[in-house]
This record gives sequence, C-alpha cells and structure tokens, in this order.
Amino acid sequence: MKIALAIVTLNAASTCNWEESLSAIDAQTLKPDLLLCADSESDDATVAHALAHGWQALRIERRTFNHGLTRDFLARTLAEQGFEILILMTQDVVLADACALESLIGTLRTTGATAAYGRQCSRNPLKTLDNWQREQCYPAESCLKRAADIPRLGLMTVFCSDAFCAWHLPSLLAQGGFPEAAFGEDTLAAHRALQAGSAIAYCAQARCFHDHSVTYRALFSRGKAVGQFHARHRELLRCYGGAGRKGLGFFRKGLPGLPILLQLFVKTLGYFHGRFLKGS
Repeated sequence: MKIALAIVTLNAASTCNWEESLSAIDAQTLKPDLLLCADSESDDATVAHALAHGWQALRIERRTFNHGLTRDFLARTLAEQGFEILILMTQDVVLADACALESLIGTLRTTGATAAYGRQCSRNPLKTLDNWQREQCYPAESCLKRAADIPRLGLMTVFCSDAFCAWHLPSLLAQGGFPEAAFGEDTLAAHRALQAGSAIAYCAQARCFHDHSVTYRALFSRGKAVGQFHARHRELLRCYGGAGRKGLGFFRKGLPGLPILLQLFVKTLGYFHGRFLKGS
C-alpha cells in the first residue's frame, strides 16, 4: 500500500514554522513512500527547505491555484502512479509526536473510511476563540461518522479538515474527488463520501499542533469565508442543518469567558456578512 504525503505551500519558510513541520515529519515512525511539496511559486526558501529534507517538489502556478482543484489534481496524479493513500497537511501544521502518521493511517485502514482526520491542538497559552473551538471540534474521543449520524451530529457529521487528513484514493476518486472550491473542499468531499454510503473517521490519537491568528480582522475574515461557503453550498445546510445548531452545541460544557465571546461575536458578524450580503 503506497502512501504519499503532500503539502500545498506558499512562502511557508517565511510565514510559519516550516522547518519545525518538516523535522516533525522526519521523526515519524511511519515513513510515507513519497513526500511532495506542491508549491505555488514561493518567493522564499520553502522549496529549498523541503528538498533538503528529501522531499520532491511540484510547481503550481499561483494564478491557477484552487483549494479543491489543486488537491484533486494531486489525488488523481498520485493515484495514476499507484498510490492508495494521500495524506494532506497544511504548511502551518506541526505533528505532535512520532506516532501521529501511524495512528492516522491505522484508523483509515481499520475503519474502511474514505478519510481519517487527526486531532488539532493549540499551543497558544492564551484562552482564545481559536483554541476553544479546537477543543470543541477535536475532542479526546475518536469516532466514525456515517449518514445515519446526521440526526445526532448535524453539520458536524460532515466536518473534516485537510489540515491533517488521510484519504483513501480509490474511494475518494470513485466518489468524485475534490470539487472546485476556494474553501471547504474537504467538507464537500466528505459530503460526497457520506452520500455514497462511506464514512469519515476522526482519530484523536493522531495529534498535531495548529494555531490561527486571533486578530479581529482575521476572525472576521474566517467567519466571512465560512458564510460564503454556506451561501454557495446550501445543499449542505439542507442535508445537515444550519450552522447555528453546531455553534449552540459548543456551549453544552458552559459559556467561555468574555474575551472569547467577543471574538465569537466578531467571527459571527463575518459569517453573516459572507452568508447573506450579495457581492461580499
């Protein structure tokens, strides 16, 4: 079973912990057969760092980059080369321990799911909306999600993240692959998998560190992107229910502090701006 790990990059060396990310992959107990840096014409040493760690590099024209189509191209190209599993990561993710890849691939193999995604943890010592939401979306218990779970889980049934996710390529491509998408290609592919009768696995033992900026501008922008995504793909809300149900579910363990509530308010404003304002 051939395994490829691919990271789509743009100026990773100058914007995030790229060297730390590469070193964490070097330390894994499971060694992928191919490490691929799909780079969108970086202006820094991103590709040079990857090559120094034994990666192969693929040039992606920045003007043609699309979150869905670029990953679909990688999936189809690697499948033609005989790869059965594609691990996708983002450049700002750092694997938390040496067994992260082994745990993730083990879950994908034993469950027979189309995809298995790992647990994203925060290293930010401050209490922020970002790390609070990660605690809600990435709990300590693993699970396997099927269409039958929609009444119980709602929109979380289709939740999946290409920041750290392994895809079974024969299943993924039989279900249509990754569609064109500027955002949320992982969710759309997961939706196709569930509709085809397959499953999406969450592996809590496969941990990584992943943090976002928590400026109000960044929060508004991320909320707006989600809102635009839901406006374009109303079929997701019709099938799984609205985002409000998912958001309210986060408060089952109690209300967060005032700073987090303020950040949530800003992100929610961004969501409604993207969802309901035409031309936004």
